[in-house]
Amino acid sequence: MVEDLTDLLEASGWRWREVARRVAHEIKNPLTPIQLAAQRLRKKWDERAPDLGEVVVDATAAIERR
Repeated sequence: MVEDLTDLLEASGWRWREVARRVAHEIKNPLTPIQLAAQRLRKKWDERAPDLGEVVVDATAAIERR
């Protein structure tokens, strides 16, 4: 007895793609604010900005929350 499993395999593949998409989204979500904080730190560092200390505190707090 031979069964055509095409529909089952296609449905299963769709579910795994959806799971992978959601996992990627969950990983990327906290990385965006971390990237932005790092970019802000770099910019302030390059400018030798007088408020660098304050930005370091704010940016590292944002990173720690992620």
